[in-house]
Amino acid sequence: MNAINVRRIFTGGLLVGFLLNVSQMVLHRSALISFWDALLGVTFGMSESIWMILANFLLGITTVWLYVIMRDRFGPGPKTAIMTGFMIWVFVALIPGMAALGIGYLPWPIVWVMLLWRFFELPIIIMAGAAPYREGDTHLQGEKAG
Repeated sequence: MNAINVRRIFTGGLLVGFLLNVSQMVLHRSALISFWDALLGVTFGMSESIWMILANFLLGITTVWLYVIMRDRFGPGPKTAIMTGFMIWVFVALIPGMAALGIGYLPWPIVWVMLLWRFFELPIIIMAGAAPYREGDTHLQGEKAG
């Protein structure tokens, strides 16, 4: 196992988190605003959005960390970043979307738009956050498993 550059994980993760926040604001404040208003009678202001903003930064850091772990197995580059994006999409979009539909929490049009949006959003943004990652001096040392 190669050394993990923690500083680069946080740097790339914060970039991913920032891009996710911008993308999600475009999605929820433009494409889905009429759905949210009709469904919940609210539009999302800063106080309603703060938890999602923090969650996207945490997701960004976690995603780049997962990319770093996967690159040892699959190699660095866009292919691994896209695989990481698809895996994250399954866990943060597909499974919760299926559950939300199944229990009647969200209507199909909202879930469909969010699934499609995130299917393209996550791999593209993760490629951007993974691109600058390099092993380096600031790292956690791991031992190679036999």
